[in-house]
Amino acid sequence: MSLTDFLFPEHYGVFAAQPFSKSFKFLLKLVLLITVVFTATISLEIYAGMPKAEQWVSRTIESLSTELPVIEITDGKLVKPDAQFVRNFGGFAFIIEPDKAKAPALLMEQKEGAVLTQDSLMIKSERRRGDPDIKIHELKDLKYLRITGVPHALSIEWQKGKAAEWTGEKAVGRMRLLSRFLVPLLLVVIFPCWLAVKLAQVLLFSVGGMAFNSLLKAGLSYKELVNLGIYALLPPTIVALLVIRLAIPMFPLIFMAIYFFYLYSGIRAAAAAKTVVP
Repeated sequence: MSLTDFLFPEHYGVFAAQPFSKSFKFLLKLVLLITVVFTATISLEIYAGMPKAEQWVSRTIESLSTELPVIEITDGKLVKPDAQFVRNFGGFAFIIEPDKAKAPALLMEQKEGAVLTQDSLMIKSERRRGDPDIKIHELKDLKYLRITGVPHALSIEWQKGKAAEWTGEKAVGRMRLLSRFLVPLLLVVIFPCWLAVKLAQVLLFSVGGMAFNSLLKAGLSYKELVNLGIYALLPPTIVALLVIRLAIPMFPLIFMAIYFFYLYSGIRAAAAAKTVVP
C-alpha cells in the first residue's frame, strides 16, 4: 500500500472493514515514528548543550566549594546555616533562609529560584502562560544530610560517617556516563506516553465520528469508526512533526481540523464502498 492511500481520504473505505488488529499495528508504527522524531529532537538539543553544561557544573562546584556555608539537615529540620545565603545561577536564585516566615516573600521576588527554609524546599519556575509554578517539598523524610565545601569539591554526607566528595571532574564524568543511556531512556519513556495520548485521541474523537456517521447515514459500526479514526491521525501528525520547532498559535485547533476532515471524508468513502455491489 502506497503513502497516497493514507493521505487521500477517498482510499479510506478499505480501512474501515479491516480487522482492528491491523489498525492497531498501524497505530504502533505511527507512535514509533513520533517517538523517534521526539527522541532525536530532544537528544540533539541535550548533546548540543552538553559542553556548556559541563563547564557550568565545573565552575559552579569550584565556586561553591569556597562560598557555600555548611548545610545540615537533621530529622527533617534545617540545622545549619543560621543566616541567610543567596546565590544566583544565571537567572535562577538559590536562597537559604532559616526564618520560615520570610521564605515565601523571598521566593516571590525571584523570577525563578529555590528557597531552602526550616522544614521545606520551595521551588518557583516560570510557565509559558499563566501564573508561575510553585512546588513545596517537605524535608520531613530526610533524616540526615550535610553538605560542606572542601578544596575544589563539595562533601556530601548522607549518613554520619558516610560521605562522598564531588569535584567538577567527577560530576562531569557522571553526566557523560548518563548521557550514554539518554536515547534508550527517552525511547522507553516517550513511546508509552505517546501511545496513551494517541489512544485517548482516537477514543475522544470517536464522538465526532459517531456524529458524522449519523449525519451521513453511513451505517458504520463503532469498530469501523475506530479503524478510520486511527488512520485519520496520520495526516495531522505528519504536519505536527514538520512544524515541531515552530510555535504556531492555536495549533491544536489546526490539528483537530485536519483530523476531522480526514475522519469525515473517510466515513463518507467507507459508506460509498459499502453501497458498491460486488
